[in-house]
Amino acid sequence: MSKSGPKRLTSAQLQARGARPDRVRARREEEQRAKVARVPVPAAQGLRLPDGLTDVAAVTLFEHVARHYNLEPIGASVLLQTCWALQRSNECRVLIDRDGALDETGPKPTAHPLLATERDARGQYLALLNKLGLLD
Repeated sequence: MSKSGPKRLTSAQLQARGARPDRVRARREEEQRAKVARVPVPAAQGLRLPDGLTDVAAVTLFEHVARHYNLEPIGASVLLQTCWALQRSNECRVLIDRDGALDETGPKPTAHPLLATERDARGQYLALLNKLGLLD
């Protein structure tokens, strides 16, 4: 079992505590590398909705972010993957709700095989949203 260390302070917290300017600058650069660059102004670029993206929630997310944020090409790619992960998890949820969470066809009831796929897709969706900086 690994030990967790102390919580790392953000650049703003370091600056408020009077840390050396070089440490504040280094932490700010570190924070910027961890997030995909975005500028919260109306987008000038025209991101096109991919053909296979049909889930209402995924399309709404794509259109909202494409309209309100200027994304660099890598950010646009991350946005697409985020929308695909959301669509995949929602499709799995529909099938699980239709079939039931338990598969009782065998001698012993087992969990629906898509439960793990839904969990993984939803986790990927949340991680990518965080990478885009939309959960802050």
